Amino acid sequence: MKKFLFIGCLFLSLFQSYAQGIKLTNALIIGQFDKQEDRFAIEVNVTDLFTSLGIKAIPSINILKQGADPLILASDTMINALKLKGIDTYVLIYVKGYDRKFKGSNSELLLEEGLKQSSIYSLFKDDITSITFEFSVFKGGKRLYANVFKVGNISNRDDVIKRFRKKAPKFISTNFVSK
Repeated sequence: MKKFLFIGCLFLSLFQSYAQGIKLTNALIIGQFDKQEDRFAIEVNVTDLFTSLGIKAIPSINILKQGADPLILASDTMINALKLKGIDTYVLIYVKGYDRKFKGSNSELLLEEGLKQSSIYSLFKDDITSITFEFSVFKGGKRLYANVFKVGNISNRDDVIKRFRKKAPKFISTNFVSK
């Protein structure tokens, strides 16, 4: 009976730590968007929010030249250069879809595979009222954590940015900040 109680407590603690998210100290923010202005808007806003919550963050737009292949970020040279800057964690952000029913991915994914993926959705599309973003955290070349962030009641691109900026601090502090 004690073994079952111990196993149950262990399972509950693992589930609780997964439900709370991952505690970051540093991050390279990578927005996976086709339009440069969408990528810039999300990366800068997320970097600003991470920094204000005590997480050292750098947007990938400061590392990659415009139009450069994001797979460069997975190269050994770039990984070592980022480690010298104190960055060993990558946060990929992309639009999962325009619905509220999406859930975070839980499959194992390597950083190279994550960087190869591109979002088929843009930051705004006519006739949508909500958008779902996915945040995937990679460390050591493997995905450690993924969760979705939903923004609703939108009618144009500026609404998406404004509501993202309003709701994101709570999402980030719940999922990424050490307590």
